[in-house]
Amino acid sequence: MPGNSGYADIYDYGTGGKAASYDHSIFAQDSWTIGKGLTFDLGIRLEKELFPGQIQTAGVPVNPIDFSWKDKIAPRIGFAWDVFKNGKMKAFGSYGVFYDQMKMNLAISSFGGAYWNNCAYALDNPSLTAVDPAFDGSHRTCAGTSATSGANFKGGTVPSQTTFIENINFRASIVTCSTCNAYEEAVAPNLKPYTQHDDVAGLDYQITNTVAIEARYDRRRVDHIIEDSAIYDPAIGETFVIVNPGQGVDGTFTGFCQFLYATDDSGCTSANGSYPPNKTIPLPAATMAWNCA
Repeated sequence: MPGNSGYADIYDYGTGGKAASYDHSIFAQDSWTIGKGLTFDLGIRLEKELFPGQIQTAGVPVNPIDFSWKDKIAPRIGFAWDVFKNGKMKAFGSYGVFYDQMKMNLAISSFGGAYWNNCAYALDNPSLTAVDPAFDGSHRTCAGTSATSGANFKGGTVPSQTTFIENINFRASIVTCSTCNAYEEAVAPNLKPYTQHDDVAGLDYQITNTVAIEARYDRRRVDHIIEDSAIYDPAIGETFVIVNPGQGVDGTFTGFCQFLYATDDSGCTSANGSYPPNKTIPLPAATMAWNCA
């Protein structure tokens, strides 16, 4: 409730902390010429990648995302064939799997580094200049994970005729799923890294010393992407989870909703039978999430 002179909302928003990840990769490739005019290229790349959390406390994963060597195995194979063995025509083809390296901003923002707190006060003091927030040692004006944590003011005391109402932490997670915790966005079980595979085939033909033509087939498909996703439950709120859109726990509306709100999945059903989209049809993999941010 506002005071006689209204209310004050101390808005504290930003990103703090830092994130570092020492990832490793191994790559090997070689080529072999078999007979005359036929060459094979074979290669493989392995990577290990992790994303650290910002908050180190009991029940919170140290590395919320941790892809091991077996999660990022990327084979490569290709060939080139001199069809007439005179350098005039070449047939070629290749297949490869490629993994993207994620940006560390995810580790900073989603895993405890981003903060957004509003400290509300009722004002009975007609002097608005009496409300003078100050930074603490962490450069925060309204910190704390508790709803009863007040703001910081110059002089270290709450201004006279100013009554604390509440501290709302908009970055606090709702603990309703099996991987949820109160400090960072949850990660879906068996999360897969960003993955793409390419298929290439073609034919080159030299017409003259300065003119050549090429026919080429190139097919590229994204197998897995990563995004945060949520379904709003009016009875609980909104819980964001980092998922592979359209895959795993995010494969169907009902399945994902029940994963998010296992303690109260009443919002996962529909009285009129309609779902956005129909609960029996999974999303196309690696294309979209239910609600992205």
